[in-house]
Amino acid sequence: MPRRVALRLSLVSSASFLALLFLLHFVEPEFNRGHMISEYQLGGHGWLMSLAFSSLGVSSLLLLSALRGPSFAGVGRSGRWGMAIVAMAYFCAAAFPPIPAPASEGYLHGVGGIIIIVGSPIVFTSISRSVSRVDDGQISAGLFKWVTGVVWIGLLLFGLSGPISPIVSAASPLALMSVFNRMMIVTYCGWLMVVAAHSARDTHNSSGRQS
Repeated sequence: MPRRVALRLSLVSSASFLALLFLLHFVEPEFNRGHMISEYQLGGHGWLMSLAFSSLGVSSLLLLSALRGPSFAGVGRSGRWGMAIVAMAYFCAAAFPPIPAPASEGYLHGVGGIIIIVGSPIVFTSISRSVSRVDDGQISAGLFKWVTGVVWIGLLLFGLSGPISPIVSAASPLALMSVFNRMMIVTYCGWLMVVAAHSARDTHNSSGRQS
């Protein structure tokens, strides 16, 4: 697949995730407050959440296939393998909803979720640093650093919201945490979209200069 096509499809896949997550807030409003986004899989339209997770998995794989060219020359095996593992974790979360029985399905969903939550910022940072070393002083390096920083802020706020959420709302102990859970996944999705869009633009500009 041509690199530019892969990047554009990655961008579309990430945007599809946001659209599906937005839609679920209307078709399954009972999971909007005090619930993690994975719990949308437990409702009557749970397949939409599974499709949303799959969309981010596809987006990650497409971006992985496009991690080449001058800007990504410094991305080593750790960054590429990390992106592949995160992509598989999204498919795992899509295939196995967070149900208590059978216990194996809930366990596999949890493993996928942990890899996504903790692993994504690490992988994004590895890729961002590689771009910074290659494109030092260029706009892409600064942009990648900025968007990666936002990802870490999303993870930090989600982590801090765990102990704070019950204090903020005793009636709904997970209310605040559920808000930051959504914010966190949006920052992860945003990283994929920004990197795909910027890389697609660079590819287009490079093609124009060559022609």
